[in-house]
Amino acid sequence: DGGAFDLIVDIQCFHVLRTVDLEKFVQVVKKNLRCGGLYFVMTGNDHEPEVGPCILSKNQVMAPFEEFCDVEAIFESRFDMTLHYETLQRPPLAWCGLFRR
Repeated sequence: DGGAFDLIVDIQCFHVLRTVDLEKFVQVVKKNLRCGGLYFVMTGNDHEPEVGPCILSKNQVMAPFEEFCDVEAIFESRFDMTLHYETLQRPPLAWCGLFRR
């Protein structure tokens, strides 16, 4: 059961693709991640709604994957400083989630 990948890394894809077809996105992760494999996601955080990419709550990040994954960790971090964020004092807040299938 499961796919060929030990690790799937998602930096700012989830928050876009979930608006297109959340169920399909989750099924693609499930299909491609082997049993015991890890899915890492970094996405916008609702604790700083005034800046950054699409903002999501902790629950919005965890809920789609809890059916077939264990939550290894979910924590706050910051995106890297990029030209897009150069007018800010610091880069936007992010959620980082690590899920094991």
